[in-house]
Amino acid sequence: MMDILKMIQRQNQLIQELKALPKGRLVYHGPRNACWQCYCKEQKRQIQIYIRQRDLPAAEKVFRQKILLEKELKDIQAHFKTCPEEVQRTLAQMRRDEEEHMLASRKYHGDQYRHHTLRGEYVASKSEVLLADYLYLLHIPYQYEQPLRLGRSTYYPDFTLYVHGAVIYLEHFGLMEDPSYQINQNAKLAIYRNYGIIEGFNLICTSEDHGAIDMQVIDRIFRQWGIIGKDWDAIAERDQRRIRQRREKAREKSQDT
Repeated sequence: MMDILKMIQRQNQLIQELKALPKGRLVYHGPRNACWQCYCKEQKRQIQIYIRQRDLPAAEKVFRQKILLEKELKDIQAHFKTCPEEVQRTLAQMRRDEEEHMLASRKYHGDQYRHHTLRGEYVASKSEVLLADYLYLLHIPYQYEQPLRLGRSTYYPDFTLYVHGAVIYLEHFGLMEDPSYQINQNAKLAIYRNYGIIEGFNLICTSEDHGAIDMQVIDRIFRQWGIIGKDWDAIAERDQRRIRQRREKAREKSQDT
């Protein structure tokens, strides 16, 4: 997904760069005699504008750049045709991220939400800033305090992650040395378990040690879960290869019998 995301971003950048360049093309009537040819909407026809010889090198440089950008754009769009489903998934995620960013940007600075993240949202604590920025910089799609309806009650997990088609919840416990806070959080985890949200399966729990957060520990958790640091395309290819090998062995065994 990350490669497709970068390619979509590059495509958008190329489109903007090409919009800033002259339309049409250069037409040569001799070794050093050229015109700029383009379509005029007002006159509904092709027109040609003579380029002075002293301006021709600069014009040629601009149109050479245009040719290179157009070729790069064409190559990206050709690649997109080979993986349309992945492109659609990435575009959908980009739209969700944009909507989330717009919602976050409208969330006013206040007494509870007064810490600003790199993505532009306000969160409730400095630890949540660190977690949000960690997710953002590693391109892990997430939503902050996304409402979660469980039975008749609504909960707000600190972060809802969207990883390889799965939903994973992240809860950060910052005051576990406070007995009442600990009781409340344990009660919430018990409710989560009743609805299939289980730590170690689809729930990540992080905590602090007397107000100190260790991002190396959290990074290690994410790597152990395989959320980062793995080549998922290679893993999928390996799994498919193993499935084919099992099928071939089963077929050979059935033929022998």
